Amino acid sequence: GAGGYPKPWQLFLVRHVFRSSPTRSNNREDGTRAKDSQYALVDYLNADATRAYIKITHETYQAAVGDEFGKTVLGFFGDEPDYSIAGSPWTPQLLEKFQQQFEAGRRDTDLQIRKEFQNVSEGVFKVRALEQAERSSDQAVFSNQKGFQAGTRTLVDILNAQQQRLNTRRDLALARYQYILARVRLQGLVGAIDESEITAINHWLADAGPEATATAWPSGVVLGALGGGAMPVR
Repeated sequence: GAGGYPKPWQLFLVRHVFRSSPTRSNNREDGTRAKDSQYALVDYLNADATRAYIKITHETYQAAVGDEFGKTVLGFFGDEPDYSIAGSPWTPQLLEKFQQQFEAGRRDTDLQIRKEFQNVSEGVFKVRALEQAERSSDQAVFSNQKGFQAGTRTLVDILNAQQQRLNTRRDLALARYQYILARVRLQGLVGAIDESEITAINHWLADAGPEATATAWPSGVVLGALGGGAMPVR
């Protein structure tokens, strides 16, 4: 402030005043039964208060009328709860509930991130192993074909080797797709997925035809810094 002195403090006091829809009350300080929202009925967003309200109203009617509900007495009228008052329903417990739900959601997201990161990491090694198995199965088919020409292998041997190669390729394709799904889920959880990532995945899928080989599919990548770009691991 002027002269180098600090400015005067301003103190604000916040008080929660509950308001409900306009209603009458016998407890007004002015002695009238005017109808307004100053004298609230009950905080309907408070579970304990609502249970108490139901007990002293609805359950009292039930005890009085008994089996005649739905017969002689088809129902009763009550004008609560009524949220005709302007604004949004509010309770002091909202902040506490929000904090509880926020913390629960944060913990759940943290667990999902750890799970998907593990799936991505394990997916890289699984794809690597199956790529090596595919190369081995290619060599097995080639060896059996050469052996058949030399008279040391039969057609059944060749067919078995080809069947094993097809099984390996099937497992490899599945592992690749599972890796992609885990990668996308992980990047989505950390908010790192973008158009370039989707474009790269589309290219991978376009290259992953029945005759795709290990060199045609960039499977040896893992997320760098949780989505900070692809990191080659070959």
